[in-house]
Amino acid sequence: MLRLLGKNSIKLSAKKSATSNALRYQSTSSKSSFFLNENVLKSSAIKYSKSNETPIFNEELAEIKHLKKFKEYTDTIINSFSNVEDLESKLRSQATLTSLYHRLRFNEYPDSIKFTELSTCLNCAESEVNNYNNTKLKSLGYKALKVNLLTRLYIKYPRLPSAIADALLEQLLSIKNLHNIGLTQFGLEVNNQTLLEAYLANEDTLEYFGKVSSLENFINRKTADGITEVVDSTITGEKVPIEYRPVSDATLALFGLMTQKTPELFELFARDTLNVEDLEIQKVFFLNDSDNTLNDILVSENIPKVVYKLLAETGRDSTEPMFIVGTFTVEGEKIGEGFGTSIDDAKSRAALDACIKYFCYSPTLKNGDIAFGKGEIISEPF
Repeated sequence: MLRLLGKNSIKLSAKKSATSNALRYQSTSSKSSFFLNENVLKSSAIKYSKSNETPIFNEELAEIKHLKKFKEYTDTIINSFSNVEDLESKLRSQATLTSLYHRLRFNEYPDSIKFTELSTCLNCAESEVNNYNNTKLKSLGYKALKVNLLTRLYIKYPRLPSAIADALLEQLLSIKNLHNIGLTQFGLEVNNQTLLEAYLANEDTLEYFGKVSSLENFINRKTADGITEVVDSTITGEKVPIEYRPVSDATLALFGLMTQKTPELFELFARDTLNVEDLEIQKVFFLNDSDNTLNDILVSENIPKVVYKLLAETGRDSTEPMFIVGTFTVEGEKIGEGFGTSIDDAKSRAALDACIKYFCYSPTLKNGDIAFGKGEIISEPF
């Protein structure tokens, strides 16, 4: 048995102290002892001493590690469409996309519309993953809706001037209106996270495919307080917040997918979400040159010129006079009425009212059927 060193012995150095701590005594009997190689003992001591050192955080290595993982995360999303069959099976279990699939009644046509096609409608060209996007479907949806709406407008209002019909079309297909339809009627959800934010939040990669994705979703969020970036509507020229455009594009793309795959669903949703019955057509007409417009109508319909009559007035000599003028045919039928602070103003409004009543004539009933008059009896009943 080895003897322990006494107090008066030579003090062990730090290295030898570590060596001493690394020794393990073994004995097979009281007469024999196990001798350890000195090099083995030193090596064990060094390992022991290193294992008890305080670890040092290497920030650079940690950043590289995160960058590699983030790249793997983004590559998974970007390359998902390289294997469409595998992605299709995965998306069927993605909650957000599945809910949208059923809200749009695509589940009634499982062989016609795939989950990957629905996801494509939600990914805009301005997104971080633009190797697949909704550009073509958006264009198809706009053209299909334009034909659908113009047809319905002219069936209901056959006398409607083309300029007024185009103005109504622009109102229906504006960015703001399509944005509202996408959120309230279709129930679209907006992706409010960049890929980096989603990665840091440990969000599953499949979540990306169930929401409307575009870099324009984040523009106003990152601007200074009180500053809102707007975009001009390509149709109406209306200025709206720029984050309205991604949902508007996705809505058009969904209509494009419907008209391509399920025309009956396209007709259904077009009538439910873009109702020409609710249009306030009177607001589209302008007061300018209403007198000449009315004269053109009279000529085309072979009607004699109209007569304007002052129906009522008040405060002629005051600072706030008011006049009411009526538009009458030579037979005495009143076809329009208007008011104004002067007789000329009231006359123009009366002419405009007559124009609106003429152009907004509708031969259709509320249920969409064509309305027929009583007609003239040309033969006796059998």
